[in-house]
Amino acid sequence: MDAMAENGFEPVDNSPPPEAALLDCESTGDISRAIDQLPADMRTVVILYALEKQRYEDIAQITGVSVGTVKSRLNRARLKLSAILANQREQNEKSSVLPSERRTGK
Repeated sequence: MDAMAENGFEPVDNSPPPEAALLDCESTGDISRAIDQLPADMRTVVILYALEKQRYEDIAQITGVSVGTVKSRLNRARLKLSAILANQREQNEKSSVLPSERRTGK
């Protein structure tokens, strides 16, 4: 049992972390393409945190920046990934509309 749970502290939000929700919603290919579009500093942090399961402290040591900078980069990367994936979804939806539907407006 978790130490916090033993002391009567339960998390308010039991939803999966953003990375898990992201993986549920998007194909692996879409996610890989989106990660590739991130600036190198954000991409490194995302890969170390989400894929290699590194702790903030370890990422800070690996990248040579502070823990606060790691958290900031991760947050900015999440926002940027959300925007990139939303744009990809929009493009996919537009490209999946049949030519006859475009002409008739359906």
